[in-house]
Amino acid sequence: MKAPDTKQFKNRSSATDVLRAIGVPTRDYNLFIEPVGELFACKISLAKQHVETLAKQTAVSDAKINKAVENIAKQLSGVASDAAAAAVTQAAQKVIATTHDAVPPFGGFPNFPTAPRLERTVVRDGRKQKSKSATTSEKNPSLKKVPNTPRTEKRTVSSVARGLIVAGKTNDEVWAALKSEFKLDDSKKSYPAWYRRECKTKGLIK
Repeated sequence: MKAPDTKQFKNRSSATDVLRAIGVPTRDYNLFIEPVGELFACKISLAKQHVETLAKQTAVSDAKINKAVENIAKQLSGVASDAAAAAVTQAAQKVIATTHDAVPPFGGFPNFPTAPRLERTVVRDGRKQKSKSATTSEKNPSLKKVPNTPRTEKRTVSSVARGLIVAGKTNDEVWAALKSEFKLDDSKKSYPAWYRRECKTKGLIK
Protein backbone atom coordinates (compact mmCIF):
# COMPACT_ATOMS: atom_id res chain seq x y z
CA MET A 1 0.00 0.00 0.00
CA LYS A 2 1.54 3.30 -1.04
CA ALA A 3 1.68 6.39 1.16
CA PRO A 4 -0.86 9.13 0.42
CA ASP A 5 1.89 11.64 -0.44
CA THR A 6 3.55 9.29 -2.95
CA LYS A 7 2.77 8.68 -6.60
CA GLN A 8 4.19 5.81 -8.64
CA PHE A 9 5.44 6.02 -12.23
CA LYS A 10 6.51 3.42 -14.77
CA ASN A 11 9.73 5.25 -15.61
CA ARG A 12 12.02 7.67 -13.75
CA SER A 13 11.74 10.45 -16.33
CA SER A 14 8.04 10.84 -15.57
CA ALA A 15 8.84 11.28 -11.88
CA THR A 16 11.52 13.87 -12.64
CA ASP A 17 9.07 15.78 -14.84
CA VAL A 18 6.74 16.13 -11.84
CA LEU A 19 9.57 17.27 -9.54
CA ARG A 20 10.73 19.77 -12.16
CA ALA A 21 7.22 21.22 -12.39
CA ILE A 22 7.08 21.59 -8.61
CA GLY A 23 10.39 23.47 -8.67
CA VAL A 24 12.77 20.91 -7.15
CA PRO A 25 16.40 21.50 -8.20
CA THR A 26 17.89 18.77 -10.39
CA ARG A 27 20.52 17.94 -7.77
CA ASP A 28 17.77 16.94 -5.28
CA TYR A 29 15.75 14.53 -7.45
CA ASN A 30 17.19 11.44 -5.77
CA LEU A 31 15.86 12.65 -2.42
CA PHE A 32 12.29 12.13 -3.58
CA ILE A 33 12.46 9.25 -6.09
CA GLU A 34 12.68 5.69 -4.82
CA PRO A 35 12.60 2.49 -6.93
CA VAL A 36 9.78 0.14 -5.92
CA GLY A 37 10.06 -3.08 -7.92
CA GLU A 38 9.64 -2.06 -11.57
CA LEU A 39 8.06 1.29 -10.64
CA PHE A 40 9.41 4.59 -9.30
CA ALA A 41 7.78 6.15 -6.25
CA CYS A 42 7.82 9.95 -6.16
CA LYS A 43 7.37 11.64 -2.75
CA ILE A 44 5.40 14.64 -3.96
CA SER A 45 4.36 16.10 -0.59
CA LEU A 46 7.92 16.06 0.73
CA ALA A 47 9.13 17.61 -2.53
CA LYS A 48 6.66 20.51 -2.12
CA GLN A 49 7.80 21.05 1.47
CA HIS A 50 11.38 21.06 0.24
CA VAL A 51 10.65 23.77 -2.33
CA GLU A 52 8.92 25.89 0.33
CA THR A 53 11.95 25.49 2.62
CA LEU A 54 14.28 26.62 -0.15
CA ALA A 55 12.13 29.70 -0.77
CA LYS A 56 12.25 30.63 2.92
CA GLN A 57 16.02 30.17 3.07
CA THR A 58 16.45 32.35 0.00
CA ALA A 59 14.26 35.07 1.49
CA VAL A 60 16.25 35.04 4.73
CA SER A 61 19.53 35.20 2.82
CA ASP A 62 18.29 38.12 0.73
CA ALA A 63 17.18 40.00 3.83
CA LYS A 64 20.54 39.52 5.54
CA ILE A 65 22.52 40.57 2.49
CA ASN A 66 20.33 43.60 1.83
CA LYS A 67 20.77 44.64 5.45
CA ALA A 68 24.52 44.27 5.11
CA VAL A 69 24.51 46.37 1.94
CA GLU A 70 22.56 49.10 3.71
CA ASN A 71 25.05 49.16 6.58
CA ILE A 72 27.99 49.36 4.18
CA ALA A 73 26.31 52.17 2.24
CA LYS A 74 25.87 54.12 5.47
CA GLN A 75 29.53 53.66 6.34
CA LEU A 76 30.61 54.77 2.85
CA SER A 77 28.37 57.82 2.92
CA GLY A 78 30.55 60.91 2.81
CA VAL A 79 33.72 58.83 2.62
CA ALA A 80 33.65 56.98 -0.69
CA SER A 81 32.51 58.14 -4.10
CA ASP A 82 29.19 57.20 -5.68
CA ALA A 83 31.09 54.87 -8.02
CA ALA A 84 32.53 52.93 -5.06
CA ALA A 85 29.10 52.62 -3.46
CA ALA A 86 27.66 51.38 -6.76
CA ALA A 87 30.45 48.82 -7.03
CA VAL A 88 29.60 47.48 -3.56
CA THR A 89 25.95 47.18 -4.50
CA GLN A 90 26.76 45.29 -7.70
CA ALA A 91 29.01 42.90 -5.79
CA ALA A 92 26.23 42.25 -3.29
CA GLN A 93 23.76 41.52 -6.08
CA LYS A 94 26.14 38.93 -7.50
CA VAL A 95 26.35 37.29 -4.10
CA ILE A 96 22.55 37.17 -3.90
CA ALA A 97 22.30 35.55 -7.34
CA THR A 98 24.90 32.96 -6.36
CA THR A 99 23.13 32.23 -3.08
CA HIS A 100 19.88 31.46 -4.91
CA ASP A 101 21.61 28.69 -6.85
CA ALA A 102 23.55 27.34 -3.89
CA VAL A 103 20.91 26.86 -1.17
CA PRO A 104 21.25 23.27 0.09
CA PRO A 105 18.33 20.87 0.70
CA PHE A 106 16.86 20.91 4.22
CA GLY A 107 19.35 23.48 5.53
CA GLY A 108 23.08 22.91 5.85
CA PHE A 109 25.93 24.63 4.07
CA PRO A 110 25.53 26.11 0.57
CA ASN A 111 27.19 24.19 -2.25
CA PHE A 112 29.01 27.11 -3.85
CA PRO A 113 30.72 26.15 -7.11
CA THR A 114 34.44 25.54 -6.82
CA ALA A 115 36.89 27.45 -8.97
CA PRO A 116 38.11 25.51 -12.02
CA ARG A 117 41.63 24.18 -11.94
CA LEU A 118 44.05 26.13 -14.10
CA GLU A 119 45.42 24.28 -17.09
CA ARG A 120 48.72 25.00 -18.71
CA THR A 121 50.49 23.64 -21.77
CA VAL A 122 53.60 21.55 -21.30
CA VAL A 123 55.85 20.46 -24.16
CA ARG A 124 57.00 16.85 -23.86
CA ASP A 125 58.92 15.08 -26.61
CA GLY A 126 58.13 17.91 -29.00
CA ARG A 127 54.37 17.62 -28.42
CA LYS A 128 52.14 20.02 -26.51
CA GLN A 129 50.15 18.45 -23.70
CA LYS A 130 47.75 19.96 -21.17
CA SER A 131 48.74 19.61 -17.56
CA LYS A 132 46.40 20.26 -14.63
CA SER A 133 49.11 21.26 -12.19
CA ALA A 134 52.86 21.56 -12.15
CA THR A 135 55.01 19.14 -10.21
CA THR A 136 57.29 20.38 -7.46
CA SER A 137 60.33 20.08 -9.69
CA GLU A 138 58.61 22.06 -12.46
CA LYS A 139 57.69 24.86 -10.06
CA ASN A 140 61.21 25.00 -8.65
CA PRO A 141 63.90 23.58 -10.99
CA SER A 142 66.40 23.60 -8.12
CA LEU A 143 64.43 20.76 -6.49
CA LYS A 144 64.84 18.36 -9.43
CA LYS A 145 66.17 14.96 -8.44
CA VAL A 146 69.86 14.45 -9.11
CA PRO A 147 70.58 11.14 -10.88
CA ASN A 148 72.21 8.56 -8.66
CA THR A 149 75.98 8.42 -9.06
CA PRO A 150 77.75 5.04 -8.98
CA ARG A 151 78.84 4.16 -5.45
CA THR A 152 82.51 3.43 -4.98
CA GLU A 153 83.18 0.29 -2.99
CA LYS A 154 84.83 0.97 0.34
CA ARG A 155 88.37 -0.36 0.55
CA THR A 156 88.82 -2.77 3.43
CA VAL A 157 91.68 -5.01 4.56
CA SER A 158 89.92 -8.09 3.21
CA SER A 159 88.97 -6.55 -0.17
CA VAL A 160 92.47 -5.19 -0.78
CA ALA A 161 94.13 -8.43 0.30
CA ARG A 162 91.92 -10.60 -1.91
CA GLY A 163 92.39 -8.26 -4.87
CA LEU A 164 96.18 -8.32 -4.63
CA ILE A 165 96.31 -12.11 -4.17
CA VAL A 166 94.06 -12.69 -7.20
CA ALA A 167 96.27 -10.26 -9.15
CA GLY A 168 99.28 -12.54 -8.48
CA LYS A 169 101.07 -10.67 -5.71
CA THR A 170 103.17 -12.58 -3.16
CA ASN A 171 102.41 -12.65 0.56
CA ASP A 172 105.24 -10.20 1.27
CA GLU A 173 103.90 -7.77 -1.37
CA VAL A 174 100.38 -8.11 0.01
CA TRP A 175 101.56 -7.50 3.56
CA ALA A 176 103.57 -4.43 2.55
CA ALA A 177 100.49 -2.93 0.86
CA LEU A 178 98.18 -3.71 3.81
CA LYS A 179 100.62 -2.39 6.38
CA SER A 180 101.13 0.85 4.45
CA GLU A 181 97.45 1.57 3.69
CA PHE A 182 95.78 0.43 6.92
CA LYS A 183 98.65 1.08 9.41
CA LEU A 184 98.70 -2.53 10.63
CA ASP A 185 101.24 -3.78 13.17
CA ASP A 186 103.27 -6.97 12.88
CA SER A 187 100.67 -8.95 14.85
CA LYS A 188 98.56 -8.96 11.65
CA LYS A 189 101.38 -10.25 9.43
CA SER A 190 99.57 -13.57 8.97
CA TYR A 191 96.70 -11.90 7.11
CA PRO A 192 98.08 -12.48 3.57
CA ALA A 193 98.54 -16.24 4.21
CA TRP A 194 95.03 -16.50 5.68
CA TYR A 195 93.37 -14.69 2.75
CA ARG A 196 95.41 -16.76 0.27
CA ARG A 197 94.01 -19.97 1.77
CA GLU A 198 90.51 -18.46 1.58
CA CYS A 199 90.97 -17.56 -2.11
CA LYS A 200 92.14 -21.14 -2.88
CA THR A 201 89.15 -22.57 -1.02
CA LYS A 202 86.76 -20.40 -3.04
CA GLY A 203 88.52 -21.29 -6.30
CA LEU A 204 89.73 -17.75 -6.97
CA ILE A 205 93.34 -18.92 -7.38
CA LYS A 206 95.07 -22.27 -7.93
